[in-house]
Amino acid sequence: LSQLSETHQWSRHEDECLAMFHRIRTATLLKQVMEDLGDEVCKQLDDQFSVFKASGFTPQDIQQLSSSPLSSIVTHGIRI
Repeated sequence: LSQLSETHQWSRHEDECLAMFHRIRTATLLKQVMEDLGDEVCKQLDDQFSVFKASGFTPQDIQQLSSSPLSSIVTHGIRI
């Protein structure tokens, strides 16, 4: 992961890389779930169980992180 700093804006510190990896991956997977379920079901789940609120991500975070060019790398394991 730290080798991403050679081609992307990414930390050279392994712990920071791992934290960012998990943050981007989680946001990307959350976005996929939200798209699969649809807005209405997601709202119902969040209203009843705080599923998305408890994730620690705002909708803007999910959109921004899952749209990152690094999202496909950390989610699908594409080699650079």
